[in-house]
Amino acid sequence: MVRWQGCRGQTSVEWLAVCAIVVALVGLVASTGPAIAEGIVSTARAAICAVSGTSCKSSGDSPASGGAPRAGSPGSGPAIGGGLPIFSVPGLGEGGSVSVNDGGGPFKVTFERGNSACTIDGSGKPSVTLSASIDFNLTAKDGEIKKGNGAEVSLSLGKKTTYDVQTDPINGRAIERGERPAPNPADPRSIPPGSSITLNKDSYRGVTGKVAYRNIQAELGYTATHRVSSGVQRIDSDHVRITIGDSDLVDNTVGVSAGGRVGFRFGQGFENGKARSVDIDISTPAGRKAYGAFIQTGHLPAAGATGTSDPTTSVATTSTSTGQAQIDLGKAGINAGSSQVEYQNVETTHADGTKERNVFIRNGDMVTSTHYDLASDGAITGQSFAIHVQDVDPDFINGLQQATGHHGDASEPRDVSLTFSPSEISGLQDAALDQLLASQRGHDGPFANGGTREQMRAYLAAHPDGAGLRGTAIALEPLIAVAGAKVPDDVLRALVAKAHGSGERLLEELAIFARDTAAARHQLGMADPDTPLAMGYWNRPKGC
Repeated sequence: MVRWQGCRGQTSVEWLAVCAIVVALVGLVASTGPAIAEGIVSTARAAICAVSGTSCKSSGDSPASGGAPRAGSPGSGPAIGGGLPIFSVPGLGEGGSVSVNDGGGPFKVTFERGNSACTIDGSGKPSVTLSASIDFNLTAKDGEIKKGNGAEVSLSLGKKTTYDVQTDPINGRAIERGERPAPNPADPRSIPPGSSITLNKDSYRGVTGKVAYRNIQAELGYTATHRVSSGVQRIDSDHVRITIGDSDLVDNTVGVSAGGRVGFRFGQGFENGKARSVDIDISTPAGRKAYGAFIQTGHLPAAGATGTSDPTTSVATTSTSTGQAQIDLGKAGINAGSSQVEYQNVETTHADGTKERNVFIRNGDMVTSTHYDLASDGAITGQSFAIHVQDVDPDFINGLQQATGHHGDASEPRDVSLTFSPSEISGLQDAALDQLLASQRGHDGPFANGGTREQMRAYLAAHPDGAGLRGTAIALEPLIAVAGAKVPDDVLRALVAKAHGSGERLLEELAIFARDTAAARHQLGMADPDTPLAMGYWNRPKGC
């Protein structure tokens, strides 16, 4: 059964046309062989893209998720209303269900929708969780499942079992309505790219299920009482990633990812834990054999096994503190003050020694996330940043949108996500430098007659407290903290610190910061002073 953790949206004219194409082709695809069906689907994809006005990506690309920006260009994405809509399921009441027979074997997958909110990953992309039930034996003759049609999997998972599906809202709707094959653990090719399935203790009900589950615990060095889960994520058309680990960690990190291996889905709690994973090439017989063996036995394939690649180990450490707190995040140490702050650091190590680090800080109703790519010597080779704010009053949304040039629905409380690339963080720092330069004109001090950003940056490096600059401390201190930041992380932390744990106050401060930047650049006589500050922006229904 599949519970949708309920995002809502509105159907556009373009999407109605897309649905018409899908409905017209469903019967034809179902009645053809795999090769012919693939051709039909390719033709349908082109037609759908032509109607909807979106760009067609290859089957290995992650599906669109409500207007998220293209990879590598966090500032290019429109407001959520500018992309394909996020749907609820018409005619399906709370607790309703839809049955889907995928036509590829003697089993049936059933989904049931719930009413809890969808979640957001570290890059601002939404995902929904569908609770699924698969009946391997439903259509088999004489109560038996034939080898190759789920028999091996059913030994561990049982004739009927349950599991979760994590996917983006558009795919979630399509799966629930039978418009695309139902993801199931018997066939990893049924999982949409970017989506995943999660199996917990209750999923292992078959003859060998208890043994397989115990082997997963043993692989991680845990006792028989420790809760663990396994996850299978489709990372592209030919590969899946198998992950085993603490149940809470697997639930939070397997699914729509933050651009790297780990993408924490907000709305869940921060938990300590560890996980191991390996990629499997399901386009090869050896890879498919390795996948089936894992499901049946609970043992990850050995390092270097044929059809597998990139074995990794992930460790999550958390901290909850009150007052002034500090957490050790390697080269990304954090020092922040608030009544209560939660931290999580998830570090994933690859076989070649490179790492990915995802740092999450929950402060009031805000979550700040930073993703790092690290070389084997610890040097940072890539970064991305995001801030997520829940249940924002429309007045604050309107204020931010007017000041930054972004657009989105502000008729009711919404959830807002802001994302930044390193260059966009540098843009915020330049804005603070321009504000400081404008504030010094006409006053006694080192910049009374003007100066450049480079000169102001050098001055702040020599005078970190801004000694000698003219102005009130309450006005200059936040600007000095942003303008004089040594690393991009400190720029974001300085802006967040002004909000004192309030997401709405953060949006208000960002709106003021944007307006003050435009005013300062007018005063300095700069070209294009009203150019909005660059950042990625999402405005979503509350709870999504």
